[in-house]
Amino acid sequence: MLGVRRGELAGARWSEFFDLDKAGAAHWIIPGGPLGRMKNGDDFLVALPAPAVAMLTSLPRLAGCDYVFSARGRQALNDFVGLKRRLDARIAVLNGGVPIAPWVIHDTRRCVRTGLSALRVEPHVAERCLGHRQGGIIRVYDLHDHEPEKRDALERWATRLLSIVGDNVVPLPSLRQAS
Repeated sequence: MLGVRRGELAGARWSEFFDLDKAGAAHWIIPGGPLGRMKNGDDFLVALPAPAVAMLTSLPRLAGCDYVFSARGRQALNDFVGLKRRLDARIAVLNGGVPIAPWVIHDTRRCVRTGLSALRVEPHVAERCLGHRQGGIIRVYDLHDHEPEKRDALERWATRLLSIVGDNVVPLPSLRQAS
């Protein structure tokens, strides 16, 4: 829904989220810098659409753990290969044993970018929604953060995405590995 990279989301900390209780103002700042998670090294503001806020606020918080998605409450989620394998297996079971067509987690990011184009979001806004830097002279002269435009684009994408999945969402049992 947000178009962020898997590592940016998997390492999300509750302390990076702001104004989750304020409609139209909720945001997430993904840290850049040498210890941050943003590929381009800059802090990145994600304007959170209402459905993302609803999902976040429905998640449990583990005592003493700042990670939103944690591996046993001590570290950020990091077993992407195992999670993907278990997700694909569960989907196949739900689909009568028929496996899902091959895909990679990064395809979700590509889907967001394509969806933003389909919604006629201006390319420079769509690229900024993904955290891509503007190039050339534009980067020098256009210092606007485009937060209102990014918020509008992600709200529109969330609405479109929810209209696509509609009532076809099937809750999956836990994807945790059996201990």
